[in-house]
Amino acid sequence: MVRKSGLSVMLFLLLPLVVSSASAQDVCVRDTFFPAAGNCGYDVQDYQLTMNWTLENDHWDVSEVVTFVSEWDTDELQFDFTDSLEITALSIDGAAVDYDREKTKLTVHYNFAHDTEYKLYAAFNGKLMWGELFDPEGKDRKAEDGFCMLNEPTNAWRYYICNDHPKDKATYHYSFTVPASYVPAGVGRLVMIEEANETVILPGKSYVRDWDPEASEGFVTFTYIQDTLTAPYLFTVCAGAFDMKMKTLENGKVELDFVDNGHKDQKLAWELADLTPEVISTLESFFGKYPYEDLGGIFAKTYMGAALETQGRSMYDNATTTASVIAHETTHQWMGDLISLSDWSDLWLKEGAATFGQALWAEHVSGKEGYEENIRNLYERLVNGRTEIKEVDETIVDSLKDNNTYAADTRFDHDTAVQTIANFCQIDRDQVQLKDGDVTIDEWGEGLAASCDTVYLNARSYFPFFEMVGHSTETISDNHSIGPKDMTSDDIKTLYGAEVYYGGSIVYHSLRYKLGDETFKEALQTLISENKWGNVDEEKFIEVFNRVSGENMTDFIKSYLYYGELGHIPDLVGIETWEETRAKFER
Repeated sequence: MVRKSGLSVMLFLLLPLVVSSASAQDVCVRDTFFPAAGNCGYDVQDYQLTMNWTLENDHWDVSEVVTFVSEWDTDELQFDFTDSLEITALSIDGAAVDYDREKTKLTVHYNFAHDTEYKLYAAFNGKLMWGELFDPEGKDRKAEDGFCMLNEPTNAWRYYICNDHPKDKATYHYSFTVPASYVPAGVGRLVMIEEANETVILPGKSYVRDWDPEASEGFVTFTYIQDTLTAPYLFTVCAGAFDMKMKTLENGKVELDFVDNGHKDQKLAWELADLTPEVISTLESFFGKYPYEDLGGIFAKTYMGAALETQGRSMYDNATTTASVIAHETTHQWMGDLISLSDWSDLWLKEGAATFGQALWAEHVSGKEGYEENIRNLYERLVNGRTEIKEVDETIVDSLKDNNTYAADTRFDHDTAVQTIANFCQIDRDQVQLKDGDVTIDEWGEGLAASCDTVYLNARSYFPFFEMVGHSTETISDNHSIGPKDMTSDDIKTLYGAEVYYGGSIVYHSLRYKLGDETFKEALQTLISENKWGNVDEEKFIEVFNRVSGENMTDFIKSYLYYGELGHIPDLVGIETWEETRAKFER
């Protein structure tokens, strides 16, 4: 039986709600990439959630109050919500109402009046419908490992009733209850902990709680307040074996970090958590004052396949625990969170900024040389079919092997194996050192290491390798580069690919070097200050840079967003030309 927290509900009722929010009316202009995301006719003000998860049957039990303002006179409104959970109660302002459900949409029937506030009350439960960005069916998840909501780009509807688009931001007041052998991490200010046998009201100064591996009975509830306007994809809770540390910094902001005891490098995770204030300070010189009173990170043990800039407290998994990734997700706290996308086709705007933030961190650590090396590497990979130059070691060989499926005793044609090594090393075939006859994948790896010290991981290398191991090459990028704004949403892995991240970062770098730091910073901070808690798009971005610089930057900016038929990226301003970069990789 799941314990529901009466104290948490009472606390919510005593808290004032923030009722100013960006209008949801614009959501009626359907998203280019995700036209089913979000709904018309209302503006959510606040989500109140009492969430309960139990390991047995992977059960999800939620009570929810959605406070919203109707923007229409209408007899029905749609919300985003899965049809796989059973609704046990649903009402508007206490009156039971009729509703319809179809896949990801919940249609509520009621006489809604223009410019009137309502409260939708709902209760629902069932087995969680797992799925996330790179694992849409949830097949890679094990319930006993716990979980994190990974809601980007449009995934919040799996867990609660919402308006699942960045244009409709709201505050969150919520509690999360899990078995005592887990810890309920989340975003926002942690205000109360209810243990199985005691309640702690947190003072907001400092607090440490270690995970109890012996805990087996009862439940634990954490209550949070997220009082900054937050898009649904930026909300999360996580259940795991977390240790947690809360501390108040000299500037009065509260840092709360969670590190899972199953994380592969807990020491590194805590070191990086402690590094976050320095990362914020570094980025503030470009993006302006850090916008929230709370900060920190959630370092999970599972491989989610991504880190995510959940607002004020980002998520990281075992594979994304680096200082550079901390800089990336922290940059998102301004670019993506404080100002969000009007349309997912402008993904470059936030992911390019965050990748540029990684270069700014490299500059902080290693000076101008570190910054330019970081940017140059991104540019080289774009110009040369996602080229990456790496030293040959076991990691390289294992990575190439792990990306392909083959039987342990599979043998590969000698001629093809020689050609793949020649391509990876960018050497002539007669320089390849490989035993005669057909070879195993491990023997191929030994030949690679014996033939060269450096491999060039680009499209020209991958074609023969994938053919050698029997994989289709139809979806592998060729040397025709695609601009950040030429992307489509057909393939989520391509959407979140090098063109958006690396190509987007080159937009920011090019503007910085063309305008100089003073003007560039002024334009960037103007974009943020004029649109904070709201949304931006390519048009707004260009308008601000034109106005602040006093120049017409439209063609310059668009040349880095749309590469044209030949796919030639404009020169890397202040560092090197397209021709110089191409020449590095020609045999």
